[in-house]
Amino acid sequence: MKNKLLIASLATFSLFALASCGGKGDDYSSLREVVLSDIDASVKTDLNLFYDSEAEDHNAVCLTTDVKTDLIKVYVAKDAKASLFVYNVDIKNIFEEHKEKSKTLNISAVSSTGAIYESEQTTILTTLFASENGIKSRLEGFDLKDSIYDSSTYTKSVDITEEYEKYVENNDSVAYLSIVYIPTFVVHTIDGQDKLRDYVLVPVYHAFTTDGKVSDINVVDFAKYLDSTKFKIKESAE
Repeated sequence: MKNKLLIASLATFSLFALASCGGKGDDYSSLREVVLSDIDASVKTDLNLFYDSEAEDHNAVCLTTDVKTDLIKVYVAKDAKASLFVYNVDIKNIFEEHKEKSKTLNISAVSSTGAIYESEQTTILTTLFASENGIKSRLEGFDLKDSIYDSSTYTKSVDITEEYEKYVENNDSVAYLSIVYIPTFVVHTIDGQDKLRDYVLVPVYHAFTTDGKVSDINVVDFAKYLDSTKFKIKESAE
């Protein structure tokens, strides 16, 4: 994993830092938008980006059930299970470098604009993990359905102390923190006008693995698409 994606501070680590927007400074005077036509075809395929603005149903399922003038619609792919992907973090490198200081890892949702306000983050996650109409309702028959998070925060802290202890005893006990992401497309509308149109990729499950495999979900080299505030929508030149 690239060094810029791993920020060490005392005993706490972060996979990537995100800009924090929120509070009285929220500005809805203009549209924050990812331009769908700017996204490379290879990126769409790799990250399972599904939203089609031209299709009547947007090639998507809307999880939002509210009807109001200030509304955040959260869309997932019609085949939600097929849209999942795994991002593997080489946790052994972290243990080797930081040893007993290896305490927690912060994993986060990330958007294509990097401009999601905190109030929007809360609504997106509340909708995605709603008990009745949330993502679990779209994962019938999936073997990990009951292990998907019941709720989450935009940045989630994962305790790695037990895994470090296992590593000290046997450095083959774990190799990766395997994070399962789901792509969502979010539209925030106020009084009939769109204020946000953005992809938000959200972690829904994690596990410590020796081989980086989680069920039969595809593994993606997500690190090459990440920077400090968002994910890139064009193929990396590296």
